[in-house]
Amino acid sequence: MENNMENNNEKDNLLIERYFDGDLSAEEQAVFAQRRATDPSFSAEIEAYQQAITAIERAGRQQAKARLQAHSAQKTLKRRKILRGWLMGLAAAATLFIGWLVSGNFASKRVSTDEAFDTAFVPFESGGAEKGGGAVLTRVDSAYLAYDAHNWQNAAQLFDKLNNPTPKTRFLKANAYIALHDLDKAIPILNDLQSNAEFVERREQVEWLIALCQLKKGHIEALKNIANTPNHLFSKRAKDILTQLK
Repeated sequence: MENNMENNNEKDNLLIERYFDGDLSAEEQAVFAQRRATDPSFSAEIEAYQQAITAIERAGRQQAKARLQAHSAQKTLKRRKILRGWLMGLAAAATLFIGWLVSGNFASKRVSTDEAFDTAFVPFESGGAEKGGGAVLTRVDSAYLAYDAHNWQNAAQLFDKLNNPTPKTRFLKANAYIALHDLDKAIPILNDLQSNAEFVERREQVEWLIALCQLKKGHIEALKNIANTPNHLFSKRAKDILTQLK
């Protein structure tokens, strides 16, 4: 029985990872959404996974940047395995960090919308290039390399020059523009992706970025909408931000 539980946990971890990588089919996405809405334990695992990634990225951004700069597009899968190893190895530390965030120690400090944005925004992981990866770097490969190295200016320019941009590359381009605080370029992309049926598996991530962009501009309506949607992936984080605002 214990082996079955471990196998189920491993399957759930892989399923959640595929969700954040945008690898689920439309049918799998529907099953995933149904289970998250009806299985509190599974929903909690999804929230914990996102919070752990955010905490680790925030705490070790400089170290991660150095690692990512040393890798090529051909080693994207290895980077993903390294991240999974970090999540397992630093689970205890991440749990403590998240507990501190949730506690009054952090929430008691009132912040401005700019400060809240700077704390909350972390660009999403690229998940690896969709094509390319051969002996000669393509423009897509170069764009992903620049993105993974946090070279936002080059990444935005390279993604913008793609002849056949996909919803995923447009999503990453919007992340790069937000990192550059160029919200006027990021928001139209996100608004379009929000209604794109081909990008439904990342709709909540798109909604989160739109809410953060609006927060940066001093508006909190979109953040409130997320906070008031119990099953939304970022509902709790939105509530935490709202309690911190001046």
